[in-house]
This record gives sequence, C-alpha cells and structure tokens, in this order.
Amino acid sequence: MLKKPGLDQSDMTNFRPITNLPTLSKILERLALRHLRHHVMTTGNFSEHQSAYQTGHLTETALLKVVNDVITSACHQEPTVLLSLDISAAFDTIHHNILIDRITREFGIGGSALGWLQSFLTGRMQYIGVGEARSVTVSCLSGVLQGSMLGPLLFAMYISPVANVVLAHNLHQHQYADDTQLYMAVRPSADGSLHAISSCVDDFSRWFL
Repeated sequence: MLKKPGLDQSDMTNFRPITNLPTLSKILERLALRHLRHHVMTTGNFSEHQSAYQTGHLTETALLKVVNDVITSACHQEPTVLLSLDISAAFDTIHHNILIDRITREFGIGGSALGWLQSFLTGRMQYIGVGEARSVTVSCLSGVLQGSMLGPLLFAMYISPVANVVLAHNLHQHQYADDTQLYMAVRPSADGSLHAISSCVDDFSRWFL
C-alpha cells in the first residue's frame, strides 16, 4: 500500500508491505490478543511511556502528554528541546530469539503459550506480489507480520525496555509505536545543556543496533 497519498508510485520505497493473511488466522490472533494484552499490561514491565496498543491510549494521549510538558516548561520560562525519532522499517527489524527471550523474562510467558507464540513467529515463508509479478519465496528470519493482529503488540513488547535508556539520562519521553519523542527543558544560560540529549540519542541508537 502507498504510505501516503500523492507519493511517487514508481518508487517502491514509497510502498508499505502488508501481509496477506488468512481470515481464520486473524480470528485466532484476535482471540489470543485479548488474553495476551491483559497479561502484558498487568506485569508492570510494559513501558508506561507507550501510548500505542493499550486500551484508553490513543495518539491524542501521546500529544496531550508531550504538549502539556512543553507548556509547563514554558510557564517556568524554560524552552524545550525535542527530538522526534522514527525507526526505519521498524517491524522488520525484530530479532526472533531476542523477542522470545524478552517475552519469557520480562513478561513471564512460558509453557504452551510461549510455544504458540514461537510457532507464530518462526518457520514462515513469504514472497512479494505486485500485479501479476511475483518474487522468489524466502524464509522470514526476522520481523513481525505487518497486517497481523499480534504483530503491533509484540513489537511494543520488544522495544519496551528502551524506555530505561532514556530514564537513565533523566529525559522526558513518549512513544507511539515506533515513533519516539525525546525532550528536555533547558535553561538558556546553562552551559552544556544539550549534552544530555545528545548522549541519550547515542545510547538509544546503540540499544537498537
């Protein structure tokens, strides 16, 4: 699907791949998602700075949080420096073994539930179809399926610990899926006031690499 209306359709990087999954598979995923989301949210290990994939959390809640913090700083006559970070091809970058380990350690999922999630992630094959043209079939060695029911929550679980990197630098943050806002109030007279946010971005990048 074209990422945004009006983009050049001759440039394939302007398209977003959506996995064409069987309807029955999506129904089973939705049933599993109801139980999985409830469990994940009760562990206390899901980032409180993530507005996506949570009941009662929308893009509006992310905007309200960030704007409120900026206005509060302005009321104290402190400007805000904000960096907006976006992960390229975010859903494709997930390492399956790291995700399974995180599901087990951070969110306490084991037994048959873990086996079911592992089978959902691994052993898949895919090809790209455009019109009548079709690529060769290859193994999916990383990533979660775009267009699946479970994919977005699994991605959020995967990146949830990155919030600890930001907290270690005493910065404000908020996420919506793979979009991250890093920001801090600065005093114009303070020397080296931007060092903290620069250092945080370096550690943030290293974490994802």
